[in-house]
Amino acid sequence: MSGRLHGRLHSHLGMIHTSVEGAFLTAGMVLSTLVTLLVVSIAVWCLER
Repeated sequence: MSGRLHGRLHSHLGMIHTSVEGAFLTAGMVLSTLVTLLVVSIAVWCLER
């Protein structure tokens, strides 16, 4: 494998890894927000009964 091709492949993999990491961070933020909303709504529902 030539060094230049390997370098390009490596940078491409790095880009994919960064976008995957970003997607996971975004999903984690969305998930934690949903869980917080769920807990709050359950607490309100319990208090209102």
